Amino acid sequence: LFIDYPKAFRAPFVTSVGNLQWGMAYDGGKLDFLVEDLDLDGMRLRGRFAVDHIHSPDERSLEAEFSAPVFPLREKLRYFPTALLPERALRYIEEKIHSGMLEIKEARISGKIRDIRKIRDHPGVLMVEAAGTGFSVSFSKNVYAEGLNFAASLNEGTLGFHVDAGILEGVSIRSV
Repeated sequence: LFIDYPKAFRAPFVTSVGNLQWGMAYDGGKLDFLVEDLDLDGMRLRGRFAVDHIHSPDERSLEAEFSAPVFPLREKLRYFPTALLPERALRYIEEKIHSGMLEIKEARISGKIRDIRKIRDHPGVLMVEAAGTGFSVSFSKNVYAEGLNFAASLNEGTLGFHVDAGILEGVSIRSV
């Protein structure tokens, strides 16, 4: 499989091992794909992808829902449409997150295609619920965390974190 689509993926990628179990339905206006299992070099996804109002460019909309069992974030990041992320967010992931396992419990993108293309102006089109274990993150030169376990959510453009465990070094706390 070779994918070269710069609007979604910052760099083309090739996978030598893959498996896809899927179904499709078309009712004349809506194209609906059910992905029962997608396995690309051990990166597994399942979910649904639908395009509605397929013959009306101004009204065309997209609905996608997926989940992914636990995977190593750094090794599998290339399978995600990182071109949709703000440059600062991607740079942070690439430069500051050194290791960790991520589970995507639920991710949903839903809205008109024109709104999804301008996701910064329409943050409500994206929702994510995820959990991380064993993350190693550099916050600055002398501040880092290891063994970070967390739950994260992105909803209506608001990112929330709940940290369960981890060791934070390089920070002193004093009462004021």
